[in-house]
Amino acid sequence: MILYAALLVLGLVLSAVIRRPPAVFAGAVLLLAGVGIFGARLHHEGGYPFPQRWDLVYGVVGPVSGALLVWLGRSWRDRRPSPWTLRALFALVPLILVGEAAAVLHEVEEVVEVRTTDDGGSVVPVRLFVADYDGVPWVITDPRGRHVRRMRANPRVELVRGGAAACKIATLVSEPEIVGTVFRRRTEKYLAQRAVVAIGDALGLIELILPEGDVTLAEIGVAIRFDPCPGGTGAARR
Repeated sequence: MILYAALLVLGLVLSAVIRRPPAVFAGAVLLLAGVGIFGARLHHEGGYPFPQRWDLVYGVVGPVSGALLVWLGRSWRDRRPSPWTLRALFALVPLILVGEAAAVLHEVEEVVEVRTTDDGGSVVPVRLFVADYDGVPWVITDPRGRHVRRMRANPRVELVRGGAAACKIATLVSEPEIVGTVFRRRTEKYLAQRAVVAIGDALGLIELILPEGDVTLAEIGVAIRFDPCPGGTGAARR
């Protein structure tokens, strides 16, 4: 929320101080980034992972906002100052662009799909970064997530990696040393995460997340270890 608020404030300031916002350029960037949300997934092996949740939201909102900015910028380019509607839309550019960038970047590198089962027995997939440690794949995720609750209830899941699905037993680990090690492995692997950590550190957001210095990563993230199922492969089942 802090980051979203900062981006909105930045957009409002830029919209107010720039005499003539570069609406056509900003719109073109939003359009291209929106296309990238769908295109970044094409290089993954296996089936095409259609954008879901916030990725899909930004994949729709970004191009629509971009098209409106291009139209407004071209239609009213001779007016000074620019109409308030254009400025209001331009103020949202930083927020939308960062959302689009996140949606693109977390699919550019390796992503695994973890298929869990809900209380009704339906398979529910979630896409996550993965890191190898101690000879098996691991992920770090929000301990409050619904997929974590499903894995607690039924640790037998299906892990899809490199287009191949395999049955795994998910073990949740909260020891700070393990969580920290897996987090460092993941940071070393993913450019997107290194960028987020660097930006967060530069803006002081890391200190805001861990204000007292004694809050460990294990309290805001849980490491999940995936071991082969006894008896070989198979889909996630209750």
